[in-house]
Amino acid sequence: MLAAALRQLLLPSTHLSLTAALQQQALPSTLLLLPQAAAAATAHSPAWPSQQQLLQQHTCPFTTSSSSLAAKRAQNPKPPPSRHERNIANHRFQQQRAIWKLQLKELRKQWREEHRQRLQAHKASSSLAQQQVDQLRRLRTASRQQDRAKQQLEREIRDAERAVEVAALRLSSAIRQDMRQHTIKQHKEARRQALLEESRGWIPPEALEGRIAAALDNPQPLGMAD
Repeated sequence: MLAAALRQLLLPSTHLSLTAALQQQALPSTLLLLPQAAAAATAHSPAWPSQQQLLQQHTCPFTTSSSSLAAKRAQNPKPPPSRHERNIANHRFQQQRAIWKLQLKELRKQWREEHRQRLQAHKASSSLAQQQVDQLRRLRTASRQQDRAKQQLEREIRDAERAVEVAALRLSSAIRQDMRQHTIKQHKEARRQALLEESRGWIPPEALEGRIAAALDNPQPLGMAD
């Protein structure tokens, strides 16, 4: 908005629009002096002849009739301004130009201040946005680390449970194997004791010949011959 006011200030023919723009921008009252001063200078300045009028005044006398010259002189009855009038107009112009330069300087200063504030606001917003992005990145990184730690803990728990199950299976297998060995050992011991009991009535090898001879010498009937 201030740049638009500057552009309007730089145009000499837009005093009314500049006044409205300056009033809309709520600028100081000293900045509103330019349109009024320009209007005052226009009201008090002499009417300078246009280029077409000068060309018509310097037209070759051989090609212009006296009646047309008289008509043109009647259309422009005002004489050219004097040196004093030109000096006054020049002095007023210099005053208005000085006022215009001051107003332009104030507008430029205000524009620089607004531009600096916009840059600071943009930097602050950019810094805040970057901080938010960094914070979000840190949160995501922390969340991923927590997820990885949780997954690692779950794997360790599953491995521990699996190890406990394997250990329990091995223990039960060892217990069954031990019980089986103990049972086999008991059976062997019982068999050995039974064999020992049976071996007590057996004939030893050294008495076998004598027992055979005694049985032959003293035969005993078995009751089959009857």
